[in-house]
Amino acid sequence: MTLLLNHISLLFWLLTLNTVGLYFFTRGFLLKRVVLNEKNQCNTLQKDFSPVFSSLGIPPSPCWLPRRFARAVFVIIDGLRYDFAKWNESALNPAPYENKLLTIYEVLTRHPHNSKLYKFIADAPTTTLQRIKGLTTGSLPTFIDMGSNFDTPEITEDNIIDQLVSAGKRIVFMGDDTWTGLFPGRFQTLYPFPSFNTKDLDTVDNGILEQLIPTMKSDQWDVIVAHFLGVDHCGHTYGPDHPLMGQKLNQLDLILKSVVSNLRDDSILFVLGDHGMSSSGDHGGDSREEVTSALFVYSPTIIDKSKQAADQTVLQIDLVPTVALLLGLPIPFGNLGSIIEDLVKLDDEKYSLPTAASYANAAQVNKYLQNYVAVADDFSSSDWTTVQSSYSRIKDSLSNTDKPYWENDLQQHCKNFLQLALSMCRKVWATFELSTMLCGITFTLIAILMAAYYTKLTHPIQSSTPIFCFFSSIINLSIVVFAFFQPQSEPSLLLLISLCLVVIPCLLFVVLTKPPNFFAFQTPLADGALSWLIFLIVAFSVSSNSYIINEAASLSFFLQILILVSAIYPRRIIRQVKRKWDLLTNHQIFRLLLCLLISLILRVCLYYQRCRPEQFWCVDHHLTHELTSGRQIRFLAALASVCLLAISFLAWLRHCGNLTHYPMSCIAVKYLTVFACACICYAWSLSYLPPTLRSSIPHWHSVWAHRNAFLSLGVLLFAFLCHPLLVYRSMPQASIPSFMSISVPQLFQHLKHNWRKHFATNLGDDIPVVYGLASVYSSGTVLCVFVAALGCILLLGTTFAPALFLLVTVLFLCLFLLSIRKMDLTENLDDVFNVSWTDVIIWTLLSSYFFFITGHQASISTIQWSAAFVGSNGELSDYIFPAVKVLINTFASQIIYGLGVYLLLIWPFTCQFIFPAVGSKLEFAKQGEIIFTHQEHLFMNSAFQLTSKYFCLQGLKVLLGTMLAATIHRRHLMVWALFAPRFIFEAIACLVGFASTFLSLMIIIRIHKYLGKWLTALEKKYREVVRYLNCEIEIPSKSSVEKSSMLLLLLYFIWVNADNQRSVAHESCSCDYLERCYVTADYPINFANNRRK
Repeated sequence: MTLLLNHISLLFWLLTLNTVGLYFFTRGFLLKRVVLNEKNQCNTLQKDFSPVFSSLGIPPSPCWLPRRFARAVFVIIDGLRYDFAKWNESALNPAPYENKLLTIYEVLTRHPHNSKLYKFIADAPTTTLQRIKGLTTGSLPTFIDMGSNFDTPEITEDNIIDQLVSAGKRIVFMGDDTWTGLFPGRFQTLYPFPSFNTKDLDTVDNGILEQLIPTMKSDQWDVIVAHFLGVDHCGHTYGPDHPLMGQKLNQLDLILKSVVSNLRDDSILFVLGDHGMSSSGDHGGDSREEVTSALFVYSPTIIDKSKQAADQTVLQIDLVPTVALLLGLPIPFGNLGSIIEDLVKLDDEKYSLPTAASYANAAQVNKYLQNYVAVADDFSSSDWTTVQSSYSRIKDSLSNTDKPYWENDLQQHCKNFLQLALSMCRKVWATFELSTMLCGITFTLIAILMAAYYTKLTHPIQSSTPIFCFFSSIINLSIVVFAFFQPQSEPSLLLLISLCLVVIPCLLFVVLTKPPNFFAFQTPLADGALSWLIFLIVAFSVSSNSYIINEAASLSFFLQILILVSAIYPRRIIRQVKRKWDLLTNHQIFRLLLCLLISLILRVCLYYQRCRPEQFWCVDHHLTHELTSGRQIRFLAALASVCLLAISFLAWLRHCGNLTHYPMSCIAVKYLTVFACACICYAWSLSYLPPTLRSSIPHWHSVWAHRNAFLSLGVLLFAFLCHPLLVYRSMPQASIPSFMSISVPQLFQHLKHNWRKHFATNLGDDIPVVYGLASVYSSGTVLCVFVAALGCILLLGTTFAPALFLLVTVLFLCLFLLSIRKMDLTENLDDVFNVSWTDVIIWTLLSSYFFFITGHQASISTIQWSAAFVGSNGELSDYIFPAVKVLINTFASQIIYGLGVYLLLIWPFTCQFIFPAVGSKLEFAKQGEIIFTHQEHLFMNSAFQLTSKYFCLQGLKVLLGTMLAATIHRRHLMVWALFAPRFIFEAIACLVGFASTFLSLMIIIRIHKYLGKWLTALEKKYREVVRYLNCEIEIPSKSSVEKSSMLLLLLYFIWVNADNQRSVAHESCSCDYLERCYVTADYPINFANNRRK
């Protein structure tokens, strides 16, 4: 028990080191922008404005500039791409999203001086919450804010909503409930609706439709904000090319027509999109389609008589200062946008309002930058000098008001200053703490080196150092938790304490363990060297943006090379071969066939890969689109995947003898598996019914079908953990002669005389049989893999269910290939227990490859948010379980391969016993997995070394790949588009892989300990038998399996006539004879034969 605790403590220590390293690197790399909570007021900068405005002829006003409009209506159409709003007159066969907003086209045609249409460019990340922040504060988002898309922290910096409230404006809000979390208590009237159910296209839009026009007709408002979600949800669910997108846009066109007709003369209407969407309907990245939305402006009053340029472009942050000045409000303090000149012009040209607005805008931005520099040292000296020189030119223009055209010069200088300021801020929108980043890299490097060191330990760890390491990891985790909830804590002190808690245990561990062969590296074998070369290429290639964009195809190529080499190249040269044609053995042919099959599946899997926004040449395969065409084929493929997965799982357990009888866990496996699959198929069938028929079925049918599937899988896993042995011990159906019913001694003499004949004729039906013992470890691990796979299929949905089935198929085919290869080349028991680095590298790369095949990319826009609503009625009361479901959906491959990693150690014994024809000829190969109880220390040591190898490779992928790439390219043009998302996804995948591997190890230990108790129970029954027989028998020192066989033999003696008299002669109950029977029979209790005859 102490040795086991030492191993677990060391693994927990390695896991903690990696976690702490990732935390410190993240804290240094993904810092939030410094938020200044100062707020502008009407008297702010008045001393600077007064002389300038007086020179420009601007009349005095209560606030910065005279108000143009008293009311404003903001209609936000989530996901409104520019080509959704622009009329395409040349389209003969318009797409479903084209030429649907007829109202915008008619207003622009009939009232060109009262309306404008702009390309509205968003700043990445194009997630809704960050866009709302940009649209209300005018500031640039930071990448780390993207993680708050499910969480809605209140906006505390100055914003247009707070300015409206300070001015006494009555704000009515309706639509996306994200606004209520960002601006609590700001709205006079609220009509919020849940926003995250992307399957629901109508609830939010219909709710707004009921309230919008009645509110406009009333007099109880100054500003209306209506945020529609139907277009965005339609894009997420069906894509922009689906006919339902046309229906949603037609509905919105009718709404806009009513809004325009009910707009008052003193009001202005803004119809805008917060972001666009990709060709697949997603958003979050920085592709042209995702950042390009539309802004339509209309007022019954003339806005600008000049002709608008075609496809005129403005930034989203430009809306904030424009709206503020149009409504007579101060520009928010942290704004970096520039005014939209077309909207601030007056029909009366007695004074230059655009010039005054530009100067007010520039003065506000300069004040913000001055205050920002005082608290943060983010800007380089050269950039800051250039910006300040530009602002000094504005001051020079103000000192030369007597020159002709000074107004034009002033306005141009203001534009230049605003552009330079925005460019400088974009360059440093996220600040890096290089020392903290390097410290995180150091922690991760130490974890990798200690994991590699641990793989060289061949002797048990007897010292108490692992316990010390465990407690140091607990303290380190406590520091991380404290720092997480106290973001203003001093990082240098935390780093110093953490480094001490890492370095000291490392030194103690190295000094006290002293592995004799740590530096005695063997000569690299050809296949091992190639596998390491490919792995290092994959790890380092993440520093290339081209590799990240094409990572799935590259991994497919490298994996096929590794699998081919594993199939044809042995680790040792077989020198006994005399003729060349003898090399072509059956095993080699079988391995080649497996290699070809795996390569074919890996190639087919690429059809399920989704394109990145940067892959402009790539088109998603129709299998990944929920379009009308091919829906039936996709549905049938999904049902077939679930059914084949369940049938294969049950057939394998039955073949191995693990479903022979009816203990609790076997009953749960048999019936809950079928029930879960039935629930999944029923839920999917409901979603594929015709709309008229589907509407007649209550929604709770689908909700409870999903929930029942989750519940049945949970109960199945719980039942297995309670009784983790899928084995059954049967007793023989002995036929007792009638003349032997007189006394027990006579019965015993009969058994004694017929024992040798009994086993010589191999009458297995008369022998007590234990079914499933030769696959007791693998059956439990396969069960966990199956439960995880079925849960992931449920979250991935019908589109990617076949991809997950292919994932599981490749997993087991690779196990067979690697197991057969190992047994063909094995010379001793130690070789079988040693899992090679090549096998672990293939396993690690497969887990990364199938991340892409399940429909994901290292891009925010490919996150499948719909998984959060599986089993939900559409309303999220909390975000914990939805976030967990999205996490499982995204990292399904890491979870499944992490749970199944110990099959690399177990499967060779299983494979060669279940299929003797492809197994080894060595004697220990005949025992199956029961050998793990004979070689307990070797088994546990091999399991922990395998864990260390897997941890080491995962750490190398994070360190050599993403962490170093993000550090080196932190000023790269594509850092936030490619390298930062790649690091975030890889870091989370690493932690998920660690957690699932650790969980799988705990399950293996649970099976091992429970099996020990099972054998102990047999010994206890033996002692009861001895007391019952009133004789003294001492079993010689043997292994637990041998003892168990002898014990069951004794139980056999008593079971055949347990009701007879309690009288047995002491000389008849001879341990020597029992021992002879055992040796002669080899295995009197048939542990090895798992299949029922």
